Amino acid sequence: YTKEGGKVPVVYFWDGSKSTEMKVLSSTDTSVTFETDHNSEYIVASEMLSNNGNSNEQLIPIIAVLIVVLIAIGGFFIIRRRRNA
Repeated sequence: YTKEGGKVPVVYFWDGSKSTEMKVLSSTDTSVTFETDHNSEYIVASEMLSNNGNSNEQLIPIIAVLIVVLIAIGGFFIIRRRRNA
């Protein structure tokens, strides 16, 4: 395994035509430790963060902050308009 910039390691157990993603416990620039309950062949690859579902966990707080900022800006302009009127 060689770490690729902007990507995270993923490990798949390949069983014929079906693949199952394994839980990655830790990784370094050259190795990946993952959880499994049997000894078999695995495929280790690098994927973008969105494939692990982590992007949704990161995206929700960002959207929440943006909504709060937009509400605050809207409130500022409403108050400013009422003072000038």
